[in-house]
Parts: sequence; structure tokens; C-alpha cells
Amino acid sequence: MDKANTIDEVIKFSADKLSFDMLDSCIVKFNEFAKEHEIDPKTTSVSCIIIDEVVNNIISYSGAKNFEMRMVLEDGKVYFIFRDNGTKYDPTVDAIEEAKQHQNDGKPGGYGASIICTLADTTYKYEDGYNVLETHIK
Repeated sequence: MDKANTIDEVIKFSADKLSFDMLDSCIVKFNEFAKEHEIDPKTTSVSCIIIDEVVNNIISYSGAKNFEMRMVLEDGKVYFIFRDNGTKYDPTVDAIEEAKQHQNDGKPGGYGASIICTLADTTYKYEDGYNVLETHIK
């Protein structure tokens, strides 16, 4: 990462149970970040969809007590690193399979993570008890 052309901000949450107020805070913080750094409207919209899907899934399903969202602007490109200590879950693999299964059995759901993978180049790793999801906006 070229430090001269990089802007990096982190927002962190810790609680016995993470709440949807956290989602609102993440969206507000990113919109401030986007406005301050003149990120184009399309990238801002895509970023907000990704934030909404990732954070909603963490709150709803992970059981995490710690979460952070790192926003990075490097050479005009936006990317995020989401970290949580919830249940191990790789959306880059599991979500696509879940979406296919839901489609086959007619059940709703399972599409959020596949949307993320469509809108951004996405990598996942499990490191030191944390899910780490990195998304680079396409």
C-alpha cells in the first residue's frame, strides 16, 4: 500500500450483542468519508450496498461481539476490510452454494453475499479467531 496515496479509516464496535444501530453508523461514516474524499456517486452507492449486506449478515447471523470496518481509498479506488469474531463463514464460497440451494428449494434468502461478490472483488480468510472479508469495488 502506497502510504502517500492512501486514506485509511477504521470504525469499531464491541458489545455483548451487536445491534442494527451499528449498521446505520457504518453507512453514515462511509457517506462522510465519501463526501470528504469526493468519491463518485456510483462507487458510493455500490459501497453502501456492500456495507449494508455485510454488516446486516454479521449482526443477524454471526453472533459476533467485536466488529470493525476499515475503509480505504487508495489511488482513487475504494476497498473495505470487515473483521468480526463471530461464527466462521466464508461468503465467497458458502453464499453462492446457499443461493443455489435456496433457488432450488424455493426458499428466500442467501443472495446478499452473492451480491457482494458480484459488486466487488472479494477475498476471505479466517485469522486469529476473526472472519476477515476484503472487498475491492469493481
